[in-house]
Amino acid sequence: MVLSSSSLRWQMCAFTEAGFVRYATAPRAGQIAISEATRLLKQLAQHPGYRSLPIEADWPSLCSPFFSRLYGAT
Repeated sequence: MVLSSSSLRWQMCAFTEAGFVRYATAPRAGQIAISEATRLLKQLAQHPGYRSLPIEADWPSLCSPFFSRLYGAT
């Protein structure tokens, strides 16, 4: 089955967008300016089938299923 771009449904939330900006602007990854990363996000939002997914819960509620696997700098 071949999907056309008009039949593709996808969504991103603010966490996904922030992750993209962080990765895309990192010195060893994308190495682009924040303004360019933001422009790319705006372009993505114009694609057919895109939907913004609102975040309706607080950080602990969203992450509690993953707490045992989360780690930070030591």
